[in-house]
Amino acid sequence: MRVIMLTRFRCCSATNHAISLAAALNRQGVKTAVIFSHCPPGARKLYSDYCRHKVPLLFADTEAEIDLVIERYRGELLHLHGPDLLPEAYHLARQRRLPYGVTVHHSTGATGATGRPDYLADAAFLIKPALAPAFPGPAEREGAVSIPEGIDLDEFVPAPKKGFRVTYIAEEGYSSADALPALQKAAGLIDLELEIISPQMLPPHGKVRFHGWLPGSAALLKHSQVVVGRGRSLLEGMACGNAALVLGERYGGIVEPAAGLPLPDLSGRSGAEPCYRDLFYDLARLWKEREYLDHLQQWGRRQVRENFDLRLAAEMTARLYLKLLPGRFF
Repeated sequence: MRVIMLTRFRCCSATNHAISLAAALNRQGVKTAVIFSHCPPGARKLYSDYCRHKVPLLFADTEAEIDLVIERYRGELLHLHGPDLLPEAYHLARQRRLPYGVTVHHSTGATGATGRPDYLADAAFLIKPALAPAFPGPAEREGAVSIPEGIDLDEFVPAPKKGFRVTYIAEEGYSSADALPALQKAAGLIDLELEIISPQMLPPHGKVRFHGWLPGSAALLKHSQVVVGRGRSLLEGMACGNAALVLGERYGGIVEPAAGLPLPDLSGRSGAEPCYRDLFYDLARLWKEREYLDHLQQWGRRQVRENFDLRLAAEMTARLYLKLLPGRFF
């Protein structure tokens, strides 16, 4: 089986999701390539280097260019990530008589972004990457399959940590404009080391290092004590032994065990408006209460290991493919 994953490039965790899943599928014998559309030249170089030993990465912007890649790669199934390229995937799948499916990375805009709900209705499968072990009922009612967000537990591992370093991952389109300034101010008040992975750049304040957007964050997360961000980025940080703070469009506080819930809401859409005072109080607590910090770090790593193993997510995805093209894996 030869699978083509297709996504419009953005500086967000959904981009890394596609690469990570494709790499795991290749290791399991499902030949998978990834196409980025509208990827800036600088990002092309970064991601090409990052993917060199992980997965074939291709670049195409127009429907005709994507069609040429599918032909050269002899693709048998299209797996689209996000709604942006649904019209292209729909037309190409009909033209080439290929099945196509869609991973919906967020709950809004899947049909409204295209104005054609039949694009999704004709999809052979819909996947919602789940950010909690208890999968929500609405996904089943909408005909979508819940597959846990998969984290590579060999790449994202804890390493010896010195001092108190915080890593913030700000995703394009998912972060409030107030989030980064608020975090910088809070970290500066405690004089913390702050590593920032973000397409947005601000003047340095305190012990701040801007890295721009990186295709892989493991090198920084391994050595930090706390990860700040949302969604998949938090799971990657927790896998590396970080305590986690939810910061996206809103501030959701410290990620910790909650009664009746395996994990709280990691979307970054709930909570308060980002304010440096709230961030300061939570960071100061983690900085002062080292036993509490250590407990959260161990708990977070365990949660990811038990519920978000990439190998299992890839196996579930491969079984979904097999229903469409039985006997076509090798």
